[in-house]
Amino acid sequence: MLNCFMVSQVLTFLALLSKHRPDFVMFILEVRRDVTGIQDERKVVLQNQRSRNEDNMLPWLPPVDYQAQQHGFDSGRQPGTG
Repeated sequence: MLNCFMVSQVLTFLALLSKHRPDFVMFILEVRRDVTGIQDERKVVLQNQRSRNEDNMLPWLPPVDYQAQQHGFDSGRQPGTG
């Protein structure tokens, strides 16, 4: 919402507001701090969910035997094709 205002306009508004309603300015700063904290917590929750999802998917993936896979590729070649 504040993206439509220039930073200097916001700072001027807060300076004027602090002269007349310092309690309101403190309230705004507290809300901003709380929102920042919530955003940080949200990032941690999303990272934990992503990690859990990855941990839940790993057991479903079969192990890969690269030697047997390469042997299968080699044995599938047609004579004279390289």
